[in-house]
Amino acid sequence: MTDTRLEDLKSELQKWGLSPSLRGEGRAAFLFVEHAGKAIEISDHEGRWWVEFWDVSEDDDPPVKEEFFTTPSHVTDAATGWLLDRAKAQAI
Repeated sequence: MTDTRLEDLKSELQKWGLSPSLRGEGRAAFLFVEHAGKAIEISDHEGRWWVEFWDVSEDDDPPVKEEFFTTPSHVTDAATGWLLDRAKAQAI
């Protein structure tokens, strides 16, 4: 079930022009997406979505933030907001 949920979310993120990759297997499966110096990791955790938001660097820095979401649409909004910096684009 986890892989199906991640595959569905992967398809949604691809609609935004992003290139998510499915990594790991079974319960350790997650989506990884990197774009414009930012990255996210998305995993299915007990029916909720666990998302880690990263600034890409060569250092081993911890995530900028981590958050749970209950619906795929909330994950898509948060992921595209972070990766595509939509708030900044709307302000221009």
